[in-house]
Amino acid sequence: MRKSFPFASMSLAAVFGAAFLISVAGSTAGEGDKAPGSDIAVIHMDGVLVKYAKYQKRDEEITAYQQKLAAELKTKERELEDRKRKRDACAGGSKEWWDYDKQYQKAAAELDSRTKEAQAEIHKLDNELFMTILGDVESEIREYCEEHSIKIVLWKREVVLDQPTAAQRAMALKQISVLYADKEIDITEEITEALNAKFAKENGK
Repeated sequence: MRKSFPFASMSLAAVFGAAFLISVAGSTAGEGDKAPGSDIAVIHMDGVLVKYAKYQKRDEEITAYQQKLAAELKTKERELEDRKRKRDACAGGSKEWWDYDKQYQKAAAELDSRTKEAQAEIHKLDNELFMTILGDVESEIREYCEEHSIKIVLWKREVVLDQPTAAQRAMALKQISVLYADKEIDITEEITEALNAKFAKENGK
């Protein structure tokens, strides 16, 4: 999750949980290297995001841009505080006080507008990244499934049940779609390697 900004955006790994639980691909003839005879596989999306170079690169770019926006807003905040100090240093109700107050109110409105604009920008960039990575992963999984005769891919999430109350633990349990899966049917590494190979080829590496 991105930080150091007057707002926060949800991490893609968390959003993927709602958007990508099961992928079904048509079965084709072929020998699979995952659990002989199995037509089910699991994938750990957080594991893909951590190692997918395309996601990491774009996420770093968006984070850098967010930090740039945060610095811009911080400067505007300091300017706003400066106008407030100048206004409050004047006698209440005097012409000077009203003049500085007009400047202060204008600057406050501009800061609020720019903050909302910045929020929208980051939200748009995060959403575009989400859709791009989702498309990449789903496409790669379908190719893999067709090649290895896999019919269903389940989303695997790591959830630690150390919440202090039963209600909170119940909520955490709702996030689990797979309680256990043999490593032999985990295709996280294969999908990630294939994605990185394509990304490297696209970038001439």
